[in-house]
Amino acid sequence: VDSCVAAGADFAVCPCCPKDEGGRIQAAAQALGVEFGAAMVLADLGRLAPLCDIRLRLLDAAVTPQNRILLGRPSAGGPVAVASGGA
Repeated sequence: VDSCVAAGADFAVCPCCPKDEGGRIQAAAQALGVEFGAAMVLADLGRLAPLCDIRLRLLDAAVTPQNRILLGRPSAGGPVAVASGGA
């Protein structure tokens, strides 16, 4: 995702293996009673929103339990700097 944002390329990803090296998002998810994968996607949405036009779409959970898709396209101003800690 970060490479696509930096290059100004559209992307579509289905996050499947969330990584929270510091454990902060997992702790927040537990405290709020939110599923960890959903919390990671929300964190990515927040991180990417200032960098590109980002959307979340859902597949039917019967198709895959990893049913979230992040769709992104470059912002009108072109490629931008990417914040660390990417998807």
